[in-house]
Amino acid sequence: RELQAADRRRQTVISELLRLEHRRSNETSESRTALQGQITAL
Repeated sequence: RELQAADRRRQTVISELLRLEHRRSNETSESRTALQGQITAL
């Protein structure tokens, strides 16, 4: 039972990390697009 609880906690941590990673990659691509727009405007 204890092992199961630890496993579930690990799953939660992993999904949390994946979500953070996903959001960060989205922000990176957005800022890259904005940067390209600024370069084109110059």
